[in-house]
Amino acid sequence: MTSPAAPAASPRHRVVVIGSGFGGLFATKALRRADVDLTIVDRTTHHLFQPLLYQVATGILSEGEIAPSNRMILEDQPNATVLLGDVSTVDLTAQTVTSVQDGRTTVTGYDSLIVSAGAQQSYFGNDHFAEHAPGMKTIDDALELRGRILGAFERAEICSDPPERAKLLTFVVVGAGPTGVEMAGQIAELAHRTLVDVYRNFDTRDARIILLDAAPTVLPPFGLNLGNKAAAALEELGVEIQLGTMVTDVDADGLTVRDSDGEHHRIDAACKVWSAGVAANPLGAQLAAQSGADLDRAGRVTVEDDLTLPGHPNVFVVGDMMAKDRLPGVAQVAIQGGRYAAQQIKTELTAATKDRTTSERAPFRYRDKGSMATIARFKAVTKVGNPELTGVLAWILWLAVHVVYVVGFRSRLATLISWTCTFLGRWRGQLTITDQQITARNAIAQLHLINNGHDDADDPIAKAGADFLGDAFAPETPPSPSPSRGKKRSAGIGGGVTGFVARCRWLGPGVVEIVRLVLALGSAHRCGLEALADEHVSVPTDKGACGQGVRTGGRNGCGRGQHRRHGSAAARSPPHGLRPPVCPVDAGLVPAVVHLRARPPTRRRSHPLPVWLWPNGHSACTTGSPVAGFPIRGLGTSEKRHPSAHRFEGAAAIEPTSATQNRRLPHLPAENDPLSGTGSPDSAPHRSNVSHTDRRSGCNRVECAESTVRIRSRPSR
Repeated sequence: MTSPAAPAASPRHRVVVIGSGFGGLFATKALRRADVDLTIVDRTTHHLFQPLLYQVATGILSEGEIAPSNRMILEDQPNATVLLGDVSTVDLTAQTVTSVQDGRTTVTGYDSLIVSAGAQQSYFGNDHFAEHAPGMKTIDDALELRGRILGAFERAEICSDPPERAKLLTFVVVGAGPTGVEMAGQIAELAHRTLVDVYRNFDTRDARIILLDAAPTVLPPFGLNLGNKAAAALEELGVEIQLGTMVTDVDADGLTVRDSDGEHHRIDAACKVWSAGVAANPLGAQLAAQSGADLDRAGRVTVEDDLTLPGHPNVFVVGDMMAKDRLPGVAQVAIQGGRYAAQQIKTELTAATKDRTTSERAPFRYRDKGSMATIARFKAVTKVGNPELTGVLAWILWLAVHVVYVVGFRSRLATLISWTCTFLGRWRGQLTITDQQITARNAIAQLHLINNGHDDADDPIAKAGADFLGDAFAPETPPSPSPSRGKKRSAGIGGGVTGFVARCRWLGPGVVEIVRLVLALGSAHRCGLEALADEHVSVPTDKGACGQGVRTGGRNGCGRGQHRRHGSAAARSPPHGLRPPVCPVDAGLVPAVVHLRARPPTRRRSHPLPVWLWPNGHSACTTGSPVAGFPIRGLGTSEKRHPSAHRFEGAAAIEPTSATQNRRLPHLPAENDPLSGTGSPDSAPHRSNVSHTDRRSGCNRVECAESTVRIRSRPSR
């Protein structure tokens, strides 16, 4: 679905800002009083203060303190509109920006464009490293790292094997830039200060923190002197530094490195952090292709002196996406670039309003306000021009500068309180972790693969996902036929997509809902009855007798909990992946009745639903089939007594109603109608089970059949 974000023609100048980072946000606020219609488009709903992201990962700050809502920040700016969406295309000729969110495509026109889409983590061509060594560019990354770091300590507490515990207590940080140094220092503080005496079965001071980098020094942008002082401070904290070392492989249990002598070594570590490099947003390649601009090695766009694209003076590129004069990818470059672009737009609009000729733009000049990095409590390094500071004075200066740039008074106050508790005491108030924080990123990535039809067993991401979450992500293999006598077979809880759904329950209700949504959107055409609850299938028999598991009455054919056996059943597995895109009557399918058993139990315990079955008894189709929308019979009074009893998981596309009259299956011949009980042996090779409710006695009468399906579902809460 495509929709315009604003009217095609606007009386005011239209400015679109891509990205709500430092460059985008400061450009937007600089246009606060300009006579423009401003639209900011971003894939997230918040402005992220990325320099403090490592403090979220180590439990000092909460995510809300460094990531306030864009809408709340711009609440008092009436000319600004916030759109949530991932920008997929920028058309420089048509002057439009196309963004996508939840399948909805939005096209936004512009007169001036400011691109500040930022950068992403770079694994230098080894993207499969990300499965076991997450970066630190988003809130999700920080929360996952917090879960991995603190989860390693929790697992070490219940581990009795010394080598395994040593692996759990080994933390490797790849990259000795400012982010890596700050991360390694805070992990050391966690182990040697905050968590001391918290665990009973081991000493957290036995943790091993390793900082790796291929460069010969720590903090290369700061110079050799400050780099050496930072390295000495880290070693004093117990951090092991390995320079001139390159990572060649990463897996769940550790990583393989090659040192400066060319020798390979293995480091067993459960927790790995990647902070070794960045790459510009892929949107930069689009802009370069359309404008003829060059790209550097990191994918950044080479811009003109006024930060615009060649031949497009109304398109500004700022922040981590621009390449100019070897400027570093720091917040100050983005802030100054965003303000500069906004100033050029305001100046030209003012000149056009007064019918004055626009003068030539002054080139962008970056004012270096210095570089600083904190190492630990009371330890930091700062370089402001020629002066270099270390120790407590540099640390206080670092605190002052960063708290000033935190957006919002409440966020600044909360940050100061958290810093006071952490640095003057031992308390860290953000040490809560969940399993979902650790596993959600990989699970969602696998859902995208499933939804896009990627079932390649050789895919490295699929392999890594299978290693991380077990057989739930393993590719399906056709089951080998194994005959059995009179046994029920569980359908849908093994491998494949349905097995993946069932095993995703432990990730939490949010991920299960995502799984259900993906299955509903991406698998509706496969005509498969995917049940998230217990499934029990009675397989057909070879002798034409009732298979085991057919529910019958007890006394006078009216009872509960009893079963009648007739003959024997030979279980056969369904053909692998046999899910036809449509479900015609003449496809060899058999009409049958699915018994939906509600909880809490009611007088009418079995609610029959007509479905199609394969001849071997496995469910074939419900969603997208001729029976879609058919009412569930027999609800009657149970619907009145228990309003939630008729809402079942696994049949979201079928709307149950309280209709009690007999109805035929839509598009189903009368001789095959399971509700009529007139199945013809000639037209239906395997007659279906017919089950209906006796309203006088409240029991079920079940006729002998060769296939029946029972689904026990939980009611919605």
